[in-house]
Amino acid sequence: MRHEYTGTEHLLLAARAKKVLELSLRESLRLKSGEIAVGHLLLGVLREGEGLGAWVIADHGLDPDAVRRAVEEELGRTPGV
Repeated sequence: MRHEYTGTEHLLLAARAKKVLELSLRESLRLKSGEIAVGHLLLGVLREGEGLGAWVIADHGLDPDAVRRAVEEELGRTPGV
């Protein structure tokens, strides 16, 4: 079954995506990374906390704080990040 989005849903999706990107930039700056990598995007999704990405994490029984710690640890190991 295909779902057709209304204009309002598009605006909400666009606003949430913009917020996640802003939070991803903040995470990158906080970690002094010099770029926005996939891990920073995931940290932005976790920080935003209400979108589909956060729901998927919760639906898989993952602890958002544990995911955050694991991502931050991995980003700390990545050369040049």
